[in-house]
Amino acid sequence: MHQLAGQKRILLIDPADSALLYADHAKNALGNTPVDLFKIDLNMYPLVAHATLWPVVLEPGDVLFIPSQWW
Repeated sequence: MHQLAGQKRILLIDPADSALLYADHAKNALGNTPVDLFKIDLNMYPLVAHATLWPVVLEPGDVLFIPSQWW
């Protein structure tokens, strides 16, 4: 990912934490999570509290490599 202008805020999560994100909760939704990671409801999704979130802020000119299968 290359940021040309402005600022972009993203969260990265290791694929090893996929189960903590309630990933693939439906057979027709592979690679998805019902959790809104910018507004996490821990009452509904308590396992997310154990996932490691990697916040990143990209500035103009920044380049970020996101490994395959990372959230």
